[in-house]
Amino acid sequence: ADCSGSACSFIYTQQKLPGSSDRVEIVLAGRVSGWVAVGFSDDQKMGNDDVMGCQLSRDGVRVFAKNTNNRGKSNSLDNSNDPSQYLENVVTYKSDGQIVCRFTRKLNTGASEDKDLNNEYYLLFASNAGTNGQNDFFAPLGAKHIANPLITSSKFSALSSKEFTASAESKALVTAHAIFMILAWIGAASIGLFMPRFMKKAWVKPYWFQAHRAIMVFVWAATILGFILIVVHVEGWSKDVSNGSVFNAENLNTVRRMQTICFVL
Repeated sequence: ADCSGSACSFIYTQQKLPGSSDRVEIVLAGRVSGWVAVGFSDDQKMGNDDVMGCQLSRDGVRVFAKNTNNRGKSNSLDNSNDPSQYLENVVTYKSDGQIVCRFTRKLNTGASEDKDLNNEYYLLFASNAGTNGQNDFFAPLGAKHIANPLITSSKFSALSSKEFTASAESKALVTAHAIFMILAWIGAASIGLFMPRFMKKAWVKPYWFQAHRAIMVFVWAATILGFILIVVHVEGWSKDVSNGSVFNAENLNTVRRMQTICFVL
């Protein structure tokens, strides 16, 4: 994945283990000093994913193969706290600046945190070029990925022999959300507050109030539009405040209260 000609930042292969009906062989490799990982996801977004990674130790010598999970937006070990519990025939090494992990795993481990790889999932590819001091065997993958994960456009099973391509998730809606919020609260809101404070006496006619009202209506409209854009991007919000989601019903009520107070002011 993430290739330019014959040079790739990381490599992922999968194949059914010869002579076995319930195991898959996976190879992960990358020219990084941190980790490379593949996530099996029900959707095209990070969260509640089954993750297998190849990670360089913080001493830069050992290489770890790990079976972890994404709970919300962070990586964590499963309930066993043993990242290799479901990995078999593990071979790891570092050569010419590239870390490589080859291992087999049951398609269905029976663990509630793991995906049944007999089914089809979107594949998420991510990597990190450095360490954060937590690259030990009994630790999650640790440092955040250096770029947006590459995501397949359709679902695949671990037994699929089809070729696939992956691309980074579009951030157009997030960018538009940020632009509207910056225009509203850093630009227009400041000007709107400036009008009654300094222009009330400077302008003989009540033009200051008309300008103030128009600007504050723009603030309100831009805020609502920016809010709608981010809701569309995340495809709704979580009602479960225990899943680590920042964008949930409880926080949404807080935002509504803040908007009401600002509107009244």
